[in-house]
Amino acid sequence: MNKKQLAELAKLAEQETPFTKLSLDNLSNKEIIRRQLQVEIEKHIRAKEASSGLVERIRKVADMSLARARTAAQTERTRALNGTRIADAIRQYQADYEKAAKGHRKRPELPRFQWINPRTAKEPRHEHVAISGDVRPVGEEFLPSLRYPGDPQAPASQTINCHCYVRRVR
Repeated sequence: MNKKQLAELAKLAEQETPFTKLSLDNLSNKEIIRRQLQVEIEKHIRAKEASSGLVERIRKVADMSLARARTAAQTERTRALNGTRIADAIRQYQADYEKAAKGHRKRPELPRFQWINPRTAKEPRHEHVAISGDVRPVGEEFLPSLRYPGDPQAPASQTINCHCYVRRVR
């Protein structure tokens, strides 16, 4: 892995995960609501609330129906869980890479992740079921434009209400 590739991985690790593309289209004051939602998500995480707590927070801020708020909560949960796993693995890889470079040791391998479709969704995406069990190095796409479940750069059609997750493979 060269320095340019390492820098690209670092960008991925530091990437913000903006609130889901879902649900904001018909709202006025999108930016204000987006910021309020981000604050509420952070409060939810700090408070270690059950999923229903996040749903209620989203409903109040965005004035959504219960079904839409549940979808938004699931989407954000998937994005946060998987984004954190990816970012943590990249940070560890960077630290190991730097140690290896200083100590003239063998460079570490890129972290690898396995896509898991838990089949808990009522209507799972066929593409997600098909790649369940596949393993890829971090940063490589599982599907076109989809590096991990909840990828903020992926099309909304691949991330909204996704229940999938990645598991690190050693």
